[in-house]
Amino acid sequence: MLTMSIRLPATLCGTSSSVVMVATFFSTSFWLPACTCSATVNPEDPESAQRIVAEYASVLEGHLSNGELPATLESLPYPKQTIKSAIRTSVETIASAGLLTDELREFLKTAYVSLADYVGADLVALMNEYRRAADDVAADRRLAREKTGGLPWQTLASSGTLAGEIARTIASDAQLLAAEFSSFSS
Repeated sequence: MLTMSIRLPATLCGTSSSVVMVATFFSTSFWLPACTCSATVNPEDPESAQRIVAEYASVLEGHLSNGELPATLESLPYPKQTIKSAIRTSVETIASAGLLTDELREFLKTAYVSLADYVGADLVALMNEYRRAADDVAADRRLAREKTGGLPWQTLASSGTLAGEIARTIASDAQLLAAEFSSFSS
C-alpha cells in the first residue's frame, strides 16, 4: 500500500480537505488488492496504473506546493503518455467498481490536466528567468524610467513575447487535456 497525501490548492479542486481525503483514498489499496507484481509498469494494468498515478500525484504535489510549475518533463516519474494512460485506466477501473465519486473524478481530472505544465527544460528555464526578472523589477523601488536600463528590465523586454507564447501553449494544452479527460470519464 502506498502512503501519500496531497493538498491541491482550493482554487483547483474545491476545499483542500476534500482533496486530501480523495488523494489518500486513491493512494491506498482500497480499490485494488495489494500489489504483488514486479517493478514493470503497464499503464493498462490497474495495479500498475494505481502506482503510476500515485507517484505522479506525489511529484505534482511537490511542484504545486513549491510553486515550481511549469516543470520539466524529466521531473515526471514516467513519460506523459504513460501517466495519461494510467489515469484513464484508473478512472475506468474505479468507475467499474462504483467508487468514482465527483471528488475523485475532479482530483484525477486536475492531475490529468496538470500534465500540460510539464514541458521541455529549455522552456522551463526561460519561464523561470522571466519570472525572476519580473520579481526583480517589481521589487525595484526606483522610478520606471530608471529601471529600464537594468538587466531584469531588458530580460522582460526581450523574452516577454516568448514567455507569453509558452504560457498560451500550456493553457491551450490544458484545455485539450480537459476535453480528452471528459471524453473518457463521463
